[in-house]
This record gives sequence, C-alpha cells and structure tokens, in this order.
Amino acid sequence: MKSNRLSSSLALLVVIILFCGCTKDNRIAYEVRLDTNFDLPNGLNTIETHYIYVRNVKMLYGENIALRNIDTSTIDAINVSFGRLLPRFNSTNLNYFQSVVVNVVSRLDPKNRNEIYYLEQIPNNQRAELRLLNSISNLREVLKEENVDLEFRFQFRTFPPPAVSLTLDFGYVIYLKG
Repeated sequence: MKSNRLSSSLALLVVIILFCGCTKDNRIAYEVRLDTNFDLPNGLNTIETHYIYVRNVKMLYGENIALRNIDTSTIDAINVSFGRLLPRFNSTNLNYFQSVVVNVVSRLDPKNRNEIYYLEQIPNNQRAELRLLNSISNLREVLKEENVDLEFRFQFRTFPPPAVSLTLDFGYVIYLKG
C-alpha cells in the first residue's frame, strides 16, 4: 500500500516537472487570420508534382503592429496558426489530393522560403476541407516585408476536376518575450 502511494506520488512529480519545466517565458500578443484565393489550372496530372504561386500576398504585419502599439524588439517569435484548404464556391470533394505543402517565400530573396503547412498521405475519403498541419518555422524575418509569395506544392491521386477555385484560410500568431 505504501509502495503504491510512493510510486503514484513519484509519477505525479515527474509529470509536473515535465510540463512545468518545458514552458517558455513568452506570451501570445495576438493572432492574425487571413485568406487567399487561387485556381487550379486545367490539365494537371497524377505523375508530376505541381507548383502554383500566389504572388504579393498582404500579411498585414505592420498594420497590426502599429494598431496594437507593439515594439518590434519585444517580439520573440511569429509562428503559423490554424490553416485549411477548402473549395471557394461549392462543396467539391477534395479526395483527388495526395499531398499538399505550402511555403511562404520572400519577395526580396526567393531563396528564403519557409514551409508553413503540409499534409501528406491525405485519406481517400477527404471531403469538404483539408485541415493542414503547421510547420514550426519562425516567420519573423520574412513577415517584415509585408507582402510575400505563397508557393503551393500539390500531388494528386486522381485528376482534379476542371475550374477548381480554392481558398487557403490561414494565419499567424505573434509571441512576445516574457
């Protein structure tokens, strides 16, 4: 009986140390939600990897910093938040996608690219939206440019229907130093 209490107490202590010891001293200042629309061109196939670029996407970084009167030297990190890909006009099934990767690309230095979302091995029964997984890239430097390019990399399981218009619903979170 005493041994059970001791092992339970020890296990609880280990859990508390793990959860409390791994926190950073930063806090969320705010989240920005954005969306961008684009069309899949006709004639895409299942053999190649297809790249689609959305140019000059306004990220509203400077406007939000000024609106909230935040000193940029207090920003610790900028990470992406929830992201999803969905049909723009109708409820087209998205089961023709095999994988999706979204990169943010600097307009000043196209070699500076950060993966922000991905989803690989998409289930065959995918319907109305693709909930993308976040990457852990810190977007602090690239968002200073205000406008960025988005690079979409798609692989298809079957041929996509013609005239598909999609929306990327996405955002980022600003973390301040603690």
